[in-house]
Amino acid sequence: MTKAYVQAIAASSSVTSLLNEVLRECLKATPPDGELEIIDERYFSGTSVTAEYVLCVCCPDAFLVATEAVKHLVACNSNDLSITIFPLNEDSPDLDEVVEVEVSYYRDETKVDGFVHWTDGCVRLVHRPSGVDARCQAHRNRARNYAEALSFLKAKLSAHSRTKSHAV
Repeated sequence: MTKAYVQAIAASSSVTSLLNEVLRECLKATPPDGELEIIDERYFSGTSVTAEYVLCVCCPDAFLVATEAVKHLVACNSNDLSITIFPLNEDSPDLDEVVEVEVSYYRDETKVDGFVHWTDGCVRLVHRPSGVDARCQAHRNRARNYAEALSFLKAKLSAHSRTKSHAV
């Protein structure tokens, strides 16, 4: 099983239907033996309208599954919708977590089965040298959120280092 993270961000509430379409398409494309989980979601301030999803696709060939799921949405990608797919590869960087990663826990609400739960297990990790961050609030367990956020951070750092090396 491999993992890929799909980050979809809406700049305005007018494209939230496309944001929800990303979730639906990823759900349809995930095979029965795979998993799809929302590890973070943000809302436009003062509303219940979703502004950002981070989805974790866990299945064989997860990057290919995620890419296939959103390829038609990328074609209609406007300035108001951003879709990024981060694969978690074997060559993802190892982190000296004590030195390079700043960890902060915060209190936020999570929606589970239609109910709102307040939890202080939400995790935000920041890689100090690059400023890349990752958040997870999917679980009520701080350790599980930390592990998922660390995995997402490694995938983002791997993509960050690839784009940096292509720019040089």
